[in-house]
Amino acid sequence: GIIQPGGVGSGHALFLSAEAGEQGEAARQVLDLPPGAYRLTAIAGSVAPDRIDRPRLVLSCLIPDKTVLIDLPFPTATERGTSMTGSVIVPPGCKGQLIQVIMHASLDGSGGGTMPWIDDIRITQMSIR
Repeated sequence: GIIQPGGVGSGHALFLSAEAGEQGEAARQVLDLPPGAYRLTAIAGSVAPDRIDRPRLVLSCLIPDKTVLIDLPFPTATERGTSMTGSVIVPPGCKGQLIQVIMHASLDGSGGGTMPWIDDIRITQMSIR
């Protein structure tokens, strides 16, 4: 991924690209969230409606077993961006988490050369009432 002007918020976003036939992690960050309920939000842009290989935002436990807590595909979005949101529970015993932006190679030829992007990723603890 490439951080460059665009997106929302700070005026910069992570633009995702993959060489023909390649895929993988565009970005990662290790977190230390305590057990609880969380809302994961972000803004995604330039994701064509016919794109079959959508980028994903993935949150996993690091210990004990790399359990995936949420795997959130990017929504269809114009270059102006669309919000994406998901709920996640970090269970007791989930010691450290890894958030990743995963990009797949464009195998379907759609997208007209535009690079999908993500911006303003937030994880906020939800209050339980």
